[in-house]
Amino acid sequence: MARAKMPEKDRKDFYLYVDEFQNFVSGTFADILSEARKYRLCLIMAHQYIAQLEPAKGLGGDGGGK
Repeated sequence: MARAKMPEKDRKDFYLYVDEFQNFVSGTFADILSEARKYRLCLIMAHQYIAQLEPAKGLGGDGGGK
């Protein structure tokens, strides 16, 4: 990952829009969420209703949003 090698002070915000988010939910995506702030990755995740997301996927916690 190129951003990992970049000094934190040089990182600019990067916005990732994920439509139909429920189709991409996985353990890997949970890892992305936990590391996003460090790499200045801003995520906008859209879905139709909360029942589309399974609580077992581990995405119900604090995303650290501001």
